[in-house]
Amino acid sequence: MRTSSILPITENSRVGGIEIWHNNGDGTFGTGDGFGDFWPSDIAYMAGEVLCLGIANFNGDVYPDIAAGVRLPGTYSGEVKVFSCYGYMPAPGS
Repeated sequence: MRTSSILPITENSRVGGIEIWHNNGDGTFGTGDGFGDFWPSDIAYMAGEVLCLGIANFNGDVYPDIAAGVRLPGTYSGEVKVFSCYGYMPAPGS
């Protein structure tokens, strides 16, 4: 069974995001350049620190979606970002 990894990332208290690393089925994850270097299959940056992730079928299609709880920089408030997925994570706002 091929699975993917979803990782929250935090560059600092103002910038965070989610990295998607798809399983290539050969012991590697992500997108490779053929020389041994790999990077995420997809990434979504957010204005804030990712504090929690949820994976579920939120919109009722066949693909699991991603929800991220984000703390906004400089405040004690936050928001929830939901990414409707269709095999790969879409760009924010799409």
